[in-house]
Amino acid sequence: MNTLAALLSVGFAAAAGARPAAMSGSTTASASERFYAYMYAARAVPFGLVAAVLPWFERGSAVAWLLFVAAAIQAIDVGIGVWRKEKGLMGGGAVLAVIHAVAGIAVL
Repeated sequence: MNTLAALLSVGFAAAAGARPAAMSGSTTASASERFYAYMYAARAVPFGLVAAVLPWFERGSAVAWLLFVAAAIQAIDVGIGVWRKEKGLMGGGAVLAVIHAVAGIAVL
């Protein structure tokens, strides 16, 4: 489940980087909107790939902390979803946060 959750997050980050306007709901992306979408994707894609793959090869507190950080990032996304009143971001982020947290506990 954690691998699927992380890959789903990677997919959304890649989509945001590829088509910032589509992810934000605007008709055309401004330069600043593209900049922030690229910054988000630059962080989220590599981090998500590591969160998806590393638990298959390693266990222990370092991997657990990586997954707890992934859960925290998703929890912050939930907060952003609440602020922007975006139900998909709230629900998806909450589910992914729980999955990452449970996986973090499992690899300890």
